[in-house]
Amino acid sequence: MKRTVTFFSVIGLVMMMMLFLILIGCQKKQPQVNINQDAIEEAGGGEFETVYWYVKAFNPQGQLLNVMAVDEGGHTYEVKAIQDSDQTSVMDVKAFVNNKILPVKVLVSLDKYLPVKAIDEDGTILDVKAFTADGQKLDVKGTRQSGNIIHLNVV
Repeated sequence: MKRTVTFFSVIGLVMMMMLFLILIGCQKKQPQVNINQDAIEEAGGGEFETVYWYVKAFNPQGQLLNVMAVDEGGHTYEVKAIQDSDQTSVMDVKAFVNNKILPVKVLVSLDKYLPVKAIDEDGTILDVKAFTADGQKLDVKGTRQSGNIIHLNVV
């Protein structure tokens, strides 16, 4: 008998708590939110300064590989990602060739892997390669696609 009374008293207590939570949740009060846009802009510091990130690859042993654009003459040029806003999810990847900033693109191909190239203003195509510590050149290729995102790997 004592066990039954305890059980029903616990059930009653739980039901009262649920009723209390429902009553609190059904109030039509609007939350008071005061956002001061001027304070947000002051805290942000104004203009965002452009940041240039080095583009690197890594091998299965975890060693970093330099990623560079290579012209027909064998000259190498830096490839960097440009962060021009506060977010770091999507950045422009560019090749810095003779004081020019060239786009780096994945080209259409019938091969298994898609080539990654830098394109000059006159249409000249520069290879994008990864360099090991001993100077070996490895291709940078688009290996698979997820929607509009193409995953790049060194092959």
